Formats: sequence, structure tokens, C-alpha cells
Amino acid sequence: MPTQFASKLSAARRARSIKSVVRWLVVAALCVGVGACAASASSPSPAPPTRVETTDGRFHLTFEMPKTTWRATEAIDGTATLSLAGEGSVTISGSSFLIGFEFASADGTRHVVPIWPADCVTRAFEPSQPLTAPLGRRSGDGWTTAELSDPLLHLTPGDWTITAVAQFADGSGCAAVPHNLTAGISIHVSA
Repeated sequence: MPTQFASKLSAARRARSIKSVVRWLVVAALCVGVGACAASASSPSPAPPTRVETTDGRFHLTFEMPKTTWRATEAIDGTATLSLAGEGSVTISGSSFLIGFEFASADGTRHVVPIWPADCVTRAFEPSQPLTAPLGRRSGDGWTTAELSDPLLHLTPGDWTITAVAQFADGSGCAAVPHNLTAGISIHVSA
């Protein structure tokens, strides 16, 4: 049968042993936590989407892209949205395409502007029904035949500014108050 002194000694050893195990667990947890923090700090996180907005009266143009750095092999995408603020609809008129895209290389070697068909379409525009256009190109905008044969949008390496352009008239007949809203995003395309 253990003596009272031996029991106290045994209890003290157990306490030290438990403290030692707890210390090692805390150290291990800190090492894992710091390692995880260091690993997450060194691995790049995806860039946040880029959004540019412009307003002209009740009309609002938003251009969004999921990122601003692309590889030449990646299909570049984005969306432009024309919306109407306030209450009540308005009549607008313009080309059958209200939103186009302009592409300008920073080195000045390429500048492709949207070309709108010469038709005049009058339509009601509701605040609850924005008009959207996916980033893209159309024949006649200055693209080469090879570029137009690619169903996806690719750009050559370099720095580019892509601008969403909305052109229309506030009223019918395409001769009313003109609006020309632009929203540009600068991107980098690597090889």
C-alpha cells in the first residue's frame, strides 16, 4: 500500500506529465497554425472581380470582369449591363446592338472600336429589366478573319484597356437626346 508521501509524489508527477503533454500539444498546434498561415500567405489567392460603373442621368452602365490578369491561352470574359434608375419606363432608340466593346493595346498597335449597325430600333426600357451584353467582338469591328474564326475572345500578350460602350438616344427615332456611356477596365495578358 502506497504511503501518503508516495501518493503526493505520484500526483505531482502526473500533473507535470499532463502539463508537459499539454505544452507539446500547444506547441504543435501553434506550429501547424503558423505553417498554415505561412502557406496561405505564400500561395496567391484569386484576384477579386473588377467592376467599373458610370452614370448619365437615369442611365447606368456597369462593366464587370472576373479578373484583370489573363494568359494568352485563356478566353477573356466579362459582362456589361445597362440599367435604368428610378421609377417608370422610358423609350430609348438606337442600333439593334446598344452595347459594344472597344479594345486598345497600351503600346498603341491595336485599337478596335465597336461599329453599330445603321438600323434604328425603338424600345421601352424598364428599371426592372436591365440590358446585358457578354464581352465579345463582332464582324466589322476591325478584327482579323483569324480572330473572328475563334469563337472565344483571346488577346495577344501585353496591357490592354477594354471599354464597354453604350450608345443610344433617350426617346424614339434615334434623333432624341444622345447618350454615350463608357466604362473601361485595364488588363494584362501574359504569354
